[in-house]
Amino acid sequence: MSTSPADCSRHQPVGDQQLMDDCFRASDRMRPKWDEIHSSDGTTYGEMTIRKVRRTNSDTFGGRYVERG
Repeated sequence: MSTSPADCSRHQPVGDQQLMDDCFRASDRMRPKWDEIHSSDGTTYGEMTIRKVRRTNSDTFGGRYVERG
């Protein structure tokens, strides 16, 4: 996996995986690569990035970047 540092920094601090995805999609960093499959098990680049950040960061994400309805 070649997750860029910029992608990881966008997800700090860490919490709810879906909320993190929603925030990234709403950001100016969203690009087609996020939804591309990057693993033989069908995992996308975005899923791999979020999993990596969740493993390597113990802070809590409150979701202040995206309104959930």
